[in-house]
Amino acid sequence: MEWNIALPSQAGNDAKPDWRIAQKAWWDAILLMEANPSVVRITLEMRIMGGSDVFLAAQRGNNLGTVVIEVLTTLITPTDDWVKFCQKLVDGWLAYKNSSGMQLPSRPHWAKQWSYLKFPDANGKQLTATEWFRQVAFREEIPLFMDALKKIGGDDFTVEELRSRFANQYLESIFWGAPDPAGDIVRPDDLGGKRIGTKIKKWLKGCFS
Repeated sequence: MEWNIALPSQAGNDAKPDWRIAQKAWWDAILLMEANPSVVRITLEMRIMGGSDVFLAAQRGNNLGTVVIEVLTTLITPTDDWVKFCQKLVDGWLAYKNSSGMQLPSRPHWAKQWSYLKFPDANGKQLTATEWFRQVAFREEIPLFMDALKKIGGDDFTVEELRSRFANQYLESIFWGAPDPAGDIVRPDDLGGKRIGTKIKKWLKGCFS
Protein backbone atom coordinates (compact mmCIF):
# COMPACT_ATOMS: atom_id res chain seq x y z
CA MET A 1 0.00 0.00 0.00
CA GLU A 2 1.25 3.48 -0.83
CA TRP A 3 -0.30 6.73 0.40
CA ASN A 4 0.17 10.36 -0.69
CA ILE A 5 -0.44 13.16 1.83
CA ALA A 6 -0.35 16.85 0.93
CA LEU A 7 2.10 18.97 2.90
CA PRO A 8 0.27 21.89 4.55
CA SER A 9 1.66 25.39 4.86
CA GLN A 10 3.20 26.68 8.06
CA ALA A 11 0.89 28.71 10.27
CA GLY A 12 1.26 32.34 9.18
CA ASN A 13 3.41 31.50 6.14
CA ASP A 14 1.54 30.09 3.15
CA ALA A 15 4.72 29.81 1.08
CA LYS A 16 6.52 27.26 3.27
CA PRO A 17 5.53 23.64 3.98
CA ASP A 18 4.99 22.38 7.50
CA TRP A 19 7.38 19.42 7.63
CA ARG A 20 5.96 18.22 10.93
CA ILE A 21 3.27 16.38 8.97
CA ALA A 22 5.96 14.29 7.26
CA GLN A 23 7.43 13.40 10.65
CA LYS A 24 4.03 12.58 12.11
CA ALA A 25 3.00 10.37 9.19
CA TRP A 26 6.30 8.48 9.38
CA TRP A 27 6.24 7.96 13.14
CA ASP A 28 2.57 7.06 13.23
CA ALA A 29 3.42 4.23 10.84
CA ILE A 30 6.43 3.12 12.89
CA LEU A 31 4.49 3.11 16.15
CA LEU A 32 1.71 1.05 14.60
CA MET A 33 4.31 -1.39 13.25
CA GLU A 34 5.84 -1.72 16.71
CA ALA A 35 2.40 -2.42 18.15
CA ASN A 36 1.86 -5.11 15.49
CA PRO A 37 5.35 -6.59 15.01
CA SER A 38 4.33 -9.57 12.89
CA VAL A 39 2.42 -7.69 10.17
CA VAL A 40 4.92 -5.61 8.18
CA ARG A 41 7.49 -8.18 7.07
CA ILE A 42 9.40 -6.28 4.39
CA THR A 43 9.77 -2.54 4.82
CA LEU A 44 8.38 0.93 5.34
CA GLU A 45 9.70 3.65 3.05
CA MET A 46 9.05 7.35 2.57
CA ARG A 47 9.90 9.93 -0.06
CA ILE A 48 8.98 13.53 -0.73
CA MET A 49 7.49 14.48 -4.08
CA GLY A 50 6.17 17.68 -5.61
CA GLY A 51 2.61 18.39 -6.58
CA SER A 52 1.08 17.70 -9.97
CA ASP A 53 -1.39 19.19 -12.42
CA VAL A 54 -2.14 15.79 -14.00
CA PHE A 55 -5.87 15.22 -13.58
CA LEU A 56 -5.73 11.80 -11.91
CA ALA A 57 -2.38 12.12 -10.14
CA ALA A 58 -2.42 11.27 -6.44
CA GLN A 59 -0.29 14.40 -5.90
CA ARG A 60 -2.64 16.73 -7.79
CA GLY A 61 -2.91 20.17 -6.21
CA ASN A 62 -0.25 19.57 -3.55
CA ASN A 63 1.60 22.81 -4.30
CA LEU A 64 3.92 22.58 -1.28
CA GLY A 65 4.83 18.95 -1.84
CA THR A 66 3.62 15.46 -1.03
CA VAL A 67 4.62 12.95 1.64
CA VAL A 68 4.59 9.50 0.03
CA ILE A 69 4.77 6.46 2.31
CA GLU A 70 4.70 2.83 1.23
CA VAL A 71 4.31 -0.14 3.54
CA LEU A 72 5.08 -3.67 2.35
CA THR A 73 4.68 -7.20 3.61
CA THR A 74 4.94 -10.72 2.24
CA LEU A 75 2.16 -12.67 0.56
CA ILE A 76 2.06 -15.14 3.46
CA THR A 77 1.16 -12.48 6.03
CA PRO A 78 -2.30 -13.34 7.43
CA THR A 79 -4.71 -11.39 5.27
CA ASP A 80 -7.00 -10.22 8.08
CA ASP A 81 -4.03 -8.87 10.04
CA TRP A 82 -2.75 -6.97 7.01
CA VAL A 83 -6.15 -5.46 6.17
CA LYS A 84 -6.70 -4.32 9.77
CA PHE A 85 -3.23 -2.79 9.92
CA CYS A 86 -3.61 -0.88 6.66
CA GLN A 87 -7.08 0.33 7.56
CA LYS A 88 -5.94 1.66 10.93
CA LEU A 89 -2.94 3.36 9.37
CA VAL A 90 -5.00 5.03 6.64
CA ASP A 91 -7.65 6.09 9.15
CA GLY A 92 -4.93 7.95 11.02
CA TRP A 93 -3.48 9.59 7.93
CA LEU A 94 -6.91 10.71 6.73
CA ALA A 95 -7.46 12.51 10.04
CA TYR A 96 -4.60 14.96 9.49
CA LYS A 97 -5.59 18.64 9.29
CA ASN A 98 -3.88 21.89 8.41
CA SER A 99 -3.49 24.91 10.73
CA SER A 100 -7.00 26.07 9.75
CA GLY A 101 -8.57 22.79 10.80
CA MET A 102 -9.21 21.59 7.24
CA GLN A 103 -8.54 17.95 6.32
CA LEU A 104 -5.35 17.50 4.33
CA PRO A 105 -5.85 16.09 0.82
CA SER A 106 -4.53 12.55 0.59
CA ARG A 107 -4.94 9.73 -1.90
CA PRO A 108 -3.56 6.24 -2.52
CA HIS A 109 -1.30 5.24 -5.39
CA TRP A 110 -3.58 3.94 -8.17
CA ALA A 111 -1.46 0.86 -8.86
CA LYS A 112 -0.92 -0.27 -5.26
CA GLN A 113 -3.29 -2.08 -2.88
CA TRP A 114 -6.32 -0.03 -1.80
CA SER A 115 -9.41 -1.94 -2.95
CA TYR A 116 -10.07 -3.57 0.44
CA LEU A 117 -10.05 -0.30 2.38
CA LYS A 118 -12.99 1.80 3.57
CA PHE A 119 -13.02 5.60 3.51
CA PRO A 120 -15.31 8.24 5.04
CA ASP A 121 -17.07 10.88 2.99
CA ALA A 122 -17.52 14.47 4.19
CA ASN A 123 -20.33 13.38 6.51
CA GLY A 124 -18.45 10.42 7.96
CA LYS A 125 -20.35 7.78 5.99
CA GLN A 126 -18.15 4.78 5.19
CA LEU A 127 -17.63 4.24 1.47
CA THR A 128 -16.02 1.42 -0.47
CA ALA A 129 -12.72 2.31 -2.10
CA THR A 130 -14.19 2.73 -5.58
CA GLU A 131 -17.07 4.84 -4.24
CA TRP A 132 -14.56 7.05 -2.44
CA PHE A 133 -12.41 7.45 -5.57
CA ARG A 134 -15.50 8.50 -7.54
CA GLN A 135 -17.33 10.60 -4.94
CA VAL A 136 -14.52 12.14 -2.91
CA ALA A 137 -10.88 11.72 -3.96
CA PHE A 138 -11.31 12.41 -7.69
CA ARG A 139 -14.85 13.81 -7.81
CA GLU A 140 -13.79 17.00 -9.60
CA GLU A 141 -10.99 15.41 -11.61
CA ILE A 142 -12.86 12.54 -13.26
CA PRO A 143 -15.06 14.83 -15.41
CA LEU A 144 -11.95 16.79 -16.44
CA PHE A 145 -10.20 13.55 -17.39
CA MET A 146 -13.16 12.30 -19.42
CA ASP A 147 -13.48 15.63 -21.23
CA ALA A 148 -9.76 15.57 -22.04
CA LEU A 149 -10.08 12.05 -23.48
CA LYS A 150 -12.89 13.22 -25.75
CA LYS A 151 -10.80 16.11 -27.00
CA ILE A 152 -7.72 13.93 -27.55
CA GLY A 153 -9.77 11.35 -29.45
CA GLY A 154 -11.40 13.87 -31.72
CA ASP A 155 -12.53 12.04 -34.85
CA ASP A 156 -10.08 9.16 -34.31
CA PHE A 157 -11.56 7.34 -31.31
CA THR A 158 -14.27 7.70 -28.67
CA VAL A 159 -14.22 7.28 -24.91
CA GLU A 160 -16.56 4.32 -25.32
CA GLU A 161 -14.04 2.64 -27.62
CA LEU A 162 -11.32 3.19 -25.00
CA ARG A 163 -13.67 1.82 -22.36
CA SER A 164 -14.34 -1.30 -24.41
CA ARG A 165 -10.63 -1.97 -24.86
CA PHE A 166 -9.06 -0.94 -21.55
CA ALA A 167 -11.68 -0.89 -18.77
CA ASN A 168 -11.72 -3.41 -15.93
CA GLN A 169 -14.08 -3.87 -12.98
CA TYR A 170 -12.44 -1.14 -10.95
CA LEU A 171 -12.34 1.44 -13.71
CA GLU A 172 -15.94 0.62 -14.59
CA SER A 173 -16.92 1.30 -10.98
CA ILE A 174 -14.83 4.45 -10.55
CA PHE A 175 -15.51 6.14 -13.89
CA TRP A 176 -18.96 4.85 -14.82
CA GLY A 177 -20.58 3.92 -11.51
CA ALA A 178 -20.83 0.18 -12.14
CA PRO A 179 -21.40 -2.11 -9.12
CA ASP A 180 -18.44 -2.28 -6.79
CA PRO A 181 -16.21 -5.30 -7.56
CA ALA A 182 -15.48 -5.92 -3.85
CA GLY A 183 -12.04 -5.64 -2.33
CA ASP A 184 -9.84 -8.24 -3.94
CA ILE A 185 -6.68 -9.14 -2.07
CA VAL A 186 -4.35 -12.09 -2.54
CA ARG A 187 -4.65 -14.54 0.33
CA PRO A 188 -2.05 -17.14 1.34
CA ASP A 189 -4.49 -19.93 0.42
CA ASP A 190 -4.61 -18.60 -3.15
CA LEU A 191 -0.90 -19.08 -3.67
CA GLY A 192 -0.64 -22.86 -3.82
CA GLY A 193 2.11 -22.70 -1.22
CA LYS A 194 3.51 -26.21 -1.66
CA ARG A 195 3.65 -25.87 -5.43
CA ILE A 196 5.40 -22.50 -5.25
CA GLY A 197 7.78 -23.75 -2.57
CA THR A 198 8.79 -26.70 -4.77
CA LYS A 199 9.47 -24.39 -7.71
CA ILE A 200 11.64 -22.13 -5.56
CA LYS A 201 13.64 -25.11 -4.27
CA LYS A 202 14.21 -26.35 -7.83
CA TRP A 203 15.30 -22.88 -8.93
CA LEU A 204 17.75 -22.50 -6.03
CA LYS A 205 19.13 -25.98 -6.67
CA GLY A 206 19.73 -25.03 -10.29
CA CYS A 207 21.58 -21.88 -9.25
CA PHE A 208 24.12 -23.77 -7.13
CA SER A 209 24.47 -27.07 -8.94
